[in-house]
Amino acid sequence: MPRIRTITLALAVAFAFAAVPQDAQAQVTFGVHVANAMDLPEAEDVGGSNGSFGLGARVGIAPPALPFSFFGTVDYFFPDCADLDCGYQNFALDANFSPFPFPMFDIYATGGLLIRRVSLEGTYEGFSFDESETATGFSIGAGVAFNFVASAYLEGRYEIFGDDDGGKQVLIRLGLLF
Repeated sequence: MPRIRTITLALAVAFAFAAVPQDAQAQVTFGVHVANAMDLPEAEDVGGSNGSFGLGARVGIAPPALPFSFFGTVDYFFPDCADLDCGYQNFALDANFSPFPFPMFDIYATGGLLIRRVSLEGTYEGFSFDESETATGFSIGAGVAFNFVASAYLEGRYEIFGDDDGGKQVLIRLGLLF
């Protein structure tokens, strides 16, 4: 009889440990993208074009069973600033909201906080430039992620910065997620 009690106790302990919920694992994603930013006030002011091609990367985390994901993004743009040496970077912390994910694609709303850095160096039409400016802002937009053999996304965003120019721009991204 003591043997049956021991076996029963051992089975009860094993079932108790098996019934303890396991920690859910969030999905971490990495991505690369190409971007196009339109309405860059600094580039227009010095004779550049209204639009800049850029490259970027992102890292994100998607908690299980929640319609939200969070990610950080870095964009490096190559604006046409006439004869000036210029740089333009975006750093963003965003959240995506996707209440109804579909098996092959996912439509989402996105928004977040931004930091923008613009630098100008050189001489243009007799004026010498050697300045750098950092501005903060926010963004709102929408996108779609495609979940085929490779995961890809297309995203459009409206960005508003709180600098003296009242900088507003539209940003389009096309990227791959790993």
